[in-house]
Amino acid sequence: AQATLSQASAQRLSSRTQQDTRSGAMSSAQGCHFVFLNVKATGHVNPTLSIVAELKSRGCQITYFVDEELRGFVEAAGATWRPFRHGCFRPIDEAGIAKYVPEGTPAERYSENPRMAAAREAELQVPALLEDLAGLPKPTAIIHDPFISFGRVAAHVLGVPAIVTLTMPGPASMAKPKAVEDAWEAEPWVDGPRRAVIERYGFDIFAQGMPMEFYSPVLNLVTTIDELFMPP
Repeated sequence: AQATLSQASAQRLSSRTQQDTRSGAMSSAQGCHFVFLNVKATGHVNPTLSIVAELKSRGCQITYFVDEELRGFVEAAGATWRPFRHGCFRPIDEAGIAKYVPEGTPAERYSENPRMAAAREAELQVPALLEDLAGLPKPTAIIHDPFISFGRVAAHVLGVPAIVTLTMPGPASMAKPKAVEDAWEAEPWVDGPRRAVIERYGFDIFAQGMPMEFYSPVLNLVTTIDELFMPP
């Protein structure tokens, strides 16, 4: 079943990116360069590895960004491993706290919930990621986990599709009431870096996304069984 899923996913990726390539130069998987962005969690990475292997067998170049603890796994699947310069899916950094968090704010308000760091992570990661990709062939697509807030920003800047691999039952499976989401997004340590990303890159990460739920408008590959799937 996993092999069938991998082959189907690879075929959909190849077909979708061929349709979305404006030049029309890509007539086959040969010459493709897929860039994966993922969090350091085996449950999120494992379902992507067979897709990586299948794409690699079709002649694609695969670059995989994930923290070093999972380097061996992605390399064994055939990808070239790259680290995130600032780590990934971590609490707000000290510089971000100094820049955005009002003095006297209890630490639990901004440090205990990983959703609070999503906008700051995008502000930090996008310029570093774009620099790292500058010396490589232009990506055919960026494939990222929905926990990754900066995948769609990088894809927007590069003018390529952003595709999501979803290891939960389906889109919005972690959604919270709108009032809760609005309250999170209004916090200065979320709103500040969000505005910084908009100003620099012209992309609002929350216009079509929520913390830990940054889905693709192009293609979302849900790696679950039919009985557990939750349609959007």
